[in-house]
Amino acid sequence: MGKTILTFAIILMMTATLFAQSDKTTINIRLFPIQTLEVNPSQKVVNLDYTTQEDYNNGVRLDEPDHLTMYSTGAFVVKVNTTNSSLQSNSGSDIPSSDILITPLEGSINPLASAEFSSALLSTEPQTIISNDTGGINKTFGINYQAKGNQEYVDKYVANERFTAFTTDVIYSIEAR
Repeated sequence: MGKTILTFAIILMMTATLFAQSDKTTINIRLFPIQTLEVNPSQKVVNLDYTTQEDYNNGVRLDEPDHLTMYSTGAFVVKVNTTNSSLQSNSGSDIPSSDILITPLEGSINPLASAEFSSALLSTEPQTIISNDTGGINKTFGINYQAKGNQEYVDKYVANERFTAFTTDVIYSIEAR
């Protein structure tokens, strides 16, 4: 009887081994490109104020520190453009958008030291102002806005107004490089 049980156990183990199966699965880590760009919410309006004779003579410059915050999973470019070829006023007068020079600056929050900066005159055609060969997480960039001097705008002020405003929208975009 002991021999029979032992023989039966051996046959059972061999049968279980013959019918054992295995299968596999594949795991993929799939990385998709992500680029986000945000204008600092407290800097959504940029005013270039001409308040002195020097402003009219020399132009006006304004630095907006940490104006843009970007996130990119790889190499990227940041471009700038405007929706109109000119800044419009309520009086119907206009100023060419190309009178505005946009210059990127290194940010103070997680600066991206390897980024390449280029100034651009504002245009309806997107112009590259920042490029980098690698990505970055929550990197900031400042922007310097500069408008012309040489008394270009002396005759643009409308009498009896507190100030005459000329307006256009500036669009910043980020793209994979």
